Amino acid sequence: MNNQPVGGFFPEHWIDGTNPAEPPIQVHQFAEGTWILRESPLANWETPLLYLLSSA
Repeated sequence: MNNQPVGGFFPEHWIDGTNPAEPPIQVHQFAEGTWILRESPLANWETPLLYLLSSA
């Protein structure tokens, strides 16, 4: 098991609700086994972030 931190990156642009054709949830793979899901402001004004962690 590797206990070293894994670096990742954030997308250059998060969905912001200005385009009605954008998806209701943006999914971004931050690193291996780590995803960030952001709900569109068009679906929820709080625009929550959900972190999905998975192990192999």
